[in-house]
Amino acid sequence: MERNDEYGANLLKIIGERLKYLRKHYAVQVERLTEALGVSRNQYYLYEQGVSSISVVGLKRLADFYHVSLEFITNNHLPELGCSTFFHCYAADDLDELVKTKEVFISNHNDSLLMIKAKDRFMLFETMQNCPTINGVYFFEHDGAKKVAELLFVGDPSDKNGIVLVLFNKDNPVSMKRKDLFILARHVGDYVETIPGRFIEQ
Repeated sequence: MERNDEYGANLLKIIGERLKYLRKHYAVQVERLTEALGVSRNQYYLYEQGVSSISVVGLKRLADFYHVSLEFITNNHLPELGCSTFFHCYAADDLDELVKTKEVFISNHNDSLLMIKAKDRFMLFETMQNCPTINGVYFFEHDGAKKVAELLFVGDPSDKNGIVLVLFNKDNPVSMKRKDLFILARHVGDYVETIPGRFIEQ
């Protein structure tokens, strides 16, 4: 039987605060979250209020939805929101697909960040939930594989029925349907070198 003690109560409070922060930070409608979790609106608000526990599967669904770690949502030893945030690094594997590395970085901004290791630099990305507004370099998923490329939107970037020119190679753009891409993050800057665990400043 699950213990209902001070530790558990504090953990539920932390989880609730971080779920509320993520929802407001990304302006996500509650209905999208209840649909993803298969719960009622009232039940979801009980999670945010820290008075009802959410399953491990539910937590993982939300972590994947917001593209953050379970550690970010559950760890009461992480700094307070608005101070430092842990984020992860991705690197290309032998198939040229991006996979998460073991390195962890810290930012002094509360934005959700990703770092992708290129040959001569670290590329810093800010996460988003498939809602680009301009052309640029994006981290996205296509056919189950994570990729980075420059995206040129033909028309409105928010139009899921539109066309995107994907520049894996600038001399040979590939035309894709916007609905076939799930955009995870936007490129916001580069670092020549960095060390895991060190503070990162934009």
